Amino acid sequence: MAMVRESDIEVIWDASNGIYGYEKGYIKIIEEVKNENPDFIITPVGSGEAFCGLYEGIKMFNLKTKLIGVGVKAKYYSFADKLYTPYTPYQSKMEEIQKEGHKIIRLSEKEVKKMWQEFKDVIDCEPSASVVFAVFSKIKFKKGDKIILINSGKGLF
Repeated sequence: MAMVRESDIEVIWDASNGIYGYEKGYIKIIEEVKNENPDFIITPVGSGEAFCGLYEGIKMFNLKTKLIGVGVKAKYYSFADKLYTPYTPYQSKMEEIQKEGHKIIRLSEKEVKKMWQEFKDVIDCEPSASVVFAVFSKIKFKKGDKIILINSGKGLF
């Protein structure tokens, strides 16, 4: 379905992703890594589609994995352009998921740019995916924790 603005003052928000269940596509990722039994999965968070889908997979396969989303504080613009969103149909679901002990960390623009500068030459990723590396300065992990980072921006995992 294509949407076209009819005037310069009209704003169109495509919120269909939450209506059609696209988040369910992320369950496949959990299916692929479930035998690794990760302690943590770290994913970029924009609208919340991946965060909610990964959570559904964790629940479906009865894993004890904690999900940590890393997003941006900005609502209308960010250097991590895939992660800012003024509206998401997943907001209430993300709040429910966090009440179960999963987390969402929000980064400032300065932090986003710092992660990009530090990791752009280390791994093939875009700014929106590089944010996952900030988790190591925000959360203290135990030695031996199995951690999976999602590199979402270029279709890499």
